[in-house]
Order: sequence, then structure tokens, then C-alpha cells
Amino acid sequence: MMSWLLLAALTALAPLRAASHSRALPPGPRHLGNDSIVRLGGTLGLTGELSAMSRASWRGLELLAEHVNTTGVFRGPAGSLRLRLLIEDDRGDPRRVEEVYQRMADLDQVGFFLGPYSPPLAAVAAQIGNSTEILTMMFGPTSPSLYRQGYRTLFTADVSAADYMTHALELSKLMGAGSVALLWEANAFSTAVCGGAADHAESLGLTVLARMKLQADGITSQVRHLKALGPDVLIGCGGARTAVQIVVSSRALSFNPQGMVLSIGSASAFVHSVGASNANYIMSPVSWIPYLNLSCPVFGSTRGFVEAYQRRWNETPTYQSAAAAAGGIALLAAIEAAGTLETQAVRSAMLNLTVETFYARLSFHRNGTRRGAKVLTEQVQPLGADRPPSERYLE
Repeated sequence: MMSWLLLAALTALAPLRAASHSRALPPGPRHLGNDSIVRLGGTLGLTGELSAMSRASWRGLELLAEHVNTTGVFRGPAGSLRLRLLIEDDRGDPRRVEEVYQRMADLDQVGFFLGPYSPPLAAVAAQIGNSTEILTMMFGPTSPSLYRQGYRTLFTADVSAADYMTHALELSKLMGAGSVALLWEANAFSTAVCGGAADHAESLGLTVLARMKLQADGITSQVRHLKALGPDVLIGCGGARTAVQIVVSSRALSFNPQGMVLSIGSASAFVHSVGASNANYIMSPVSWIPYLNLSCPVFGSTRGFVEAYQRRWNETPTYQSAAAAAGGIALLAAIEAAGTLETQAVRSAMLNLTVETFYARLSFHRNGTRRGAKVLTEQVQPLGADRPPSERYLE
């Protein structure tokens, strides 16, 4: 069990209630020939390892579409803008991502792309968006190298991978940590997350005791080595499977650093996988929490978004839900400012855009990354004695 109870400094993971069953995805239109209809499409991993995060993203987008289409808050060249979604399940398969995005472009099914919730799949979608000159909005994790490709149609609502762990490290330093060790999954995104974490740790004066690439068949020996080094904080960068492996191996070997920070350590599916007693006090970077007090042109405020989401889906929104909806708001605001759906005009408007949303103030660098993007830290904490354990999990 972690020895740090960061009750004052960190935001606790809100207990998650049982969710209603998701209704079927609405069918997307083909070319509609209407300058007031924004056709936004792409894929999400609605089945597979990233299904929980992907479904949360879809629910955020669906809620946005319902509110925009009801209120007419954004104006287009021919009246109030209406948002139509065409989202297909990519099942985590890059070949399917390529097929779906290319088909959507070839058949003129969409005017704008949304990105998959997966760094390698997002790279496939971004390449097709660039080659077909369809503006692509990412709202999930992506590799920093993607924004060095010179793609002119790519934007993201997420925080840079290299900055994911900055807040958790700063909190750890404040709580007295003097050393860290890093263990990461062998992919470009996770490497960037832990690489940025190492750089920031050193800038804070923390001693980096180990930088280790995860060996799938040797994690037990790696964790044993880390235990011998005795870092105050362990940083783990990777997906759900990696997070589970790190926690299970650490608990089996009684490796209990004062702090443990995992890329997705507060996700409800992760908590369910490793068990509440093993997940308690683990920290995780998040780009948004539902307790902010920000204004928004669509939902009025952060609280307005949270309450609307809870009414619609019977659960508390995650940062994946928020990032997806906020990315959609930025796109619609840019279309309104451009006065057209033409890609280059919308791109120019995006680069000159500053829009307040319930998620954050969104504006973009010329390479499509967010200006002033900040990350927060979330910590899994025990439920009170009066709360049934089942309330911790999303069912």
C-alpha cells in the first residue's frame, strides 16, 4: 500500500456507479450537401483493450452533438450548425483504421475526421487525414513525433506525452520524494511519456535511479531489481496490460515505494482488474477533472457538462469524455469563425482560435498541439466504510 495519502494535494477518484447500457451507435450520413451540417467521423476502439476509454470518448461526442443540435449555439454559413457523427469500431486493428478512414474520404462520408483513442492507430488516421486534406481532431494520446511530420490538417485537444507526468512529479517532490525509477512499455508513446518524466524529474533535482524498457517475459526480475534500488517513486508508462503487470508483480514481491504513478492507474477498468486494495493510492495523470470551474459556450460550465453527462449516461464523465467533447467544441467554434466548412479556412481559424470550454481554454500552435496545456493528477483512494465495494466499479 502506498504510504502517501495525498488528500489535500490530489483529486480523489470519484466512486463510479453502474452505467446504463450504451445504445447503438447512430448511423452516419453520406454526403449531405448542406453547409450547416458538420460531418465528423472516424473510428474508436469500442471493443478490445481500450474499449472503456473509447466508449467514454464516444459518449462525450454524442452528448455534444445532442446539445449543439438542440440549442443551435454555433452559426454556420447557412444557419445553425448541426453535428452529425459517423463512428465505427476499429477493434484495435490498424488495417481496419486504414480501411475505414480511406473509405470515408473516398466516398465523401465525412468533412472532418476524429482520431482513434490509441497512439499507433491515431498515426494511421493522421496520415490519411493529411493525404486527403481532411482536418483531423485528436483527443486521445498521440506520439509527439506525429506533430513533427509537417501535417497541416492535424490538431489535438490532449496534453503532450512528454508532459504527462510533470504534475505528479512536482507533487511527489513536495511530499519529500528524492528519487524515482522509470519503467516503460516498448512503444513510441510510452517512451515519450517516460522520457519526458525523466527529464522533468532531473529538472526538479530528483535522482533518477533507473530507466528500464519493459521486458514482457522478464518483468518479475525487473521489479525485483527496482525493489533493490529502493526508489521513492515508481513511474510506469504504458497501457492497461502494462499497468496491471507492474502492480501485480510489485505486490507479489512486496515492492511498495512511497508513490506509484501509472499512465492509466486511476481508470475504473484497471482498478477492477487488480482489485481495490492493490489500486488504492496509485496516482495517474489526467488532462481534466470534473471539479473545475470553467465557462463553456455549449454547457455553460464544467458543472453543466458533468450534470448533463450524468443525466444522459448515468455515470460521471472521465477526462476522455471531456477531451472528446471539448475537441468537438473547438472544431465547431473554428467553423463558425471561418464562415465555411472548407478545410484550409477552418484550419486558419483553428490557428487563430481561443475558446473557453468546460475542459480548458483551447488554442493551438502551428503544428496542431495545444498552447498552455496542463496535466493534473488523480489518485485512487479507498471508499468510506459506509459505501459498498461495488460502487467503486463501472459495470
